[in-house]
Amino acid sequence: MSSFTTGSAVQVAVIAALGCAASAAARAQTVQYSYVGPNYTEIVGTGITTSDHIRFAMMLAAPLAPNLTHAHVRPTAWVMSNGVAAFGSSTPKTKLLALLVSTDENGKIIRWNIQGEAQTRQHEQFLAVTQSNSTDLGAEVMPNGVYSAGVNMPGNGTWTSP
Repeated sequence: MSSFTTGSAVQVAVIAALGCAASAAARAQTVQYSYVGPNYTEIVGTGITTSDHIRFAMMLAAPLAPNLTHAHVRPTAWVMSNGVAAFGSSTPKTKLLALLVSTDENGKIIRWNIQGEAQTRQHEQFLAVTQSNSTDLGAEVMPNGVYSAGVNMPGNGTWTSP
């Protein structure tokens, strides 16, 4: 993704950004994993709503191996949304703070810890966190200190994978 995305275009941007992040030749040899979390059930502030949720997608050079336990994953491209903003590997001032997964005997993701953050040129900060059997959390902090956050517990969403 070449720029920071906010507003109603977030859902589309999460999927489109991954497609743009790699060349056609590279995409032909990569594998995409996508996570969609449940809607937030608790809200603080304004901006994030109970209609919002965490989304995460990553491209890997090869499928995940079976029986991984808290393995660090290094995607070739990734994009994450907290429901109000989408950011990813090609967004300036963006960090993937954690990306750990465990897989079952078929290589399907069964546990995870994913944390990402971004900062805009206007010094807004956005955070998205998802942890299996625990919490999905999305937050935004404005330069004036106003913030908004959404959470659901447990945050078990749905993974799609090859």
